[in-house]
Amino acid sequence: MALGVLWVAVSWTPLAAAPADGPWTLVDSPNPGPAQNRLIDVTRLGSNGVLALGREYAEYFGLEWGGTEWLEIAMPPQEDIGMGYALDSLGSTPGGDVWAVGIVGIDPFTGLPLAMRYNGTEWDRIETVPLEPAGRNGHVFDVSAVSDDDIWAVGNSDGPLAVHWDGSEWTENSPPAPGNRIHDTFAVAAVASDDVWAVGHFENVAPAEPLGFYPMILHWDGTSWSHFPNPGQALERRTLLDVEAVAADDVWVSGYWWYGLCEHPSGASYCDPFFMHWDGSEWSVVPSPADTERAYVSELTAFASDDIWASTGAEYMHWDGTEWSVVAAPDVPGAETVRHGSGMVAVGPDVAWSVGRWEPADGGWTRTLSERYRASLFADGFESGDTSAWSAVVP
Repeated sequence: MALGVLWVAVSWTPLAAAPADGPWTLVDSPNPGPAQNRLIDVTRLGSNGVLALGREYAEYFGLEWGGTEWLEIAMPPQEDIGMGYALDSLGSTPGGDVWAVGIVGIDPFTGLPLAMRYNGTEWDRIETVPLEPAGRNGHVFDVSAVSDDDIWAVGNSDGPLAVHWDGSEWTENSPPAPGNRIHDTFAVAAVASDDVWAVGHFENVAPAEPLGFYPMILHWDGTSWSHFPNPGQALERRTLLDVEAVAADDVWVSGYWWYGLCEHPSGASYCDPFFMHWDGSEWSVVPSPADTERAYVSELTAFASDDIWASTGAEYMHWDGTEWSVVAAPDVPGAETVRHGSGMVAVGPDVAWSVGRWEPADGGWTRTLSERYRASLFADGFESGDTSAWSAVVP
């Protein structure tokens, strides 16, 4: 099923440039709908391009960076795909394709995993992933590619869910369930055909031990999935939300640990960032910055083993090879609440993008947010936090 792309001219009120207090700067982004616009995720498109996924109420839209501004591309209409669909994330392939994944309604009682492919010109393939037995529900939250014909998407069904694309079809090949109740697999990172990591959490209820939510790490070795024990399982109430593979022996996972109600990062919360690292032989817990706001780490993206970025929604964090430190996010003029970093991606050697949303203090509708990191803007002799000589550059 091929759907051509509609390029749409959109207008919006530009964000005023705020003083830069770090290497991330605001970039104007359009709001295609009249209300509740937001950006959900962002990924590479081809070698240097960028594609962002947005939503306005139940309708989805794409934004492609044209070099000086964002250009809107239409998504397949809801009524053309089953009983409607929801999308959660984007992932790109080495060949330049982008996959969007989520869930599609088959009937009033059944939702199945959905994968949609964009080739840079059109959404040329839309796949509903079948699950057995018939009538079983499933939802995929994230996707990662080794190659154009070796792609994994993960989510949940009766337990942890993993589906695989071999170039012609999607098939289910799910991991074992380490717990006896809830299993959510939120993120996946494919290093090689025989080295894929997926993360989330699982829950046990009595009489199993341990009780409660615990971080879940799953690994594909080329033949089968296995539950990989990790030190976070010795610590109560941990959830893993993202995984980033720099190399086979350099993998990071992030999330949060909670000791009460963990709310949206832009408001009050009672949870703290949580990191673990794989060095090729074992997982270890890595301390988060002591001065961070209490929130969860939802996104990771990496340039190198000593140059990794994370987002809590309220601020950014940076790993320099030795420790994590807090990096302030740009102020958004006129905003009451801001959600930085719903999606992040490194593009090229020194450019990264982050997307999210913000809500005006005057009670207006939620607006899209895009921010760009450009390391080359900071020359020798300048610290990234020095605001005396640098200001926001848009675009």
